[in-house]
Amino acid sequence: MSAAPKAPRGLPRARRIKQGRDFARARAEGRRLVQGCLIVLVARHSIAGRSFSEVERDFLAALQRAGIFRAPAGPD
Repeated sequence: MSAAPKAPRGLPRARRIKQGRDFARARAEGRRLVQGCLIVLVARHSIAGRSFSEVERDFLAALQRAGIFRAPAGPD
């Protein structure tokens, strides 16, 4: 029995930040979001010793709080 394919979690290429001016605009217009061991993709020192699953959980929760990721529906 094979596992169901995972849905992609990344942003579409057109929505990715690629140029310096885009980073500057995001920094100026964006908002800071803290979730667990993460501060908007910049890891805190507390990330040391955490398992991948713990970091992934905090990362996905941060994306949900920012309104840019919706968790897939669980099995019914």
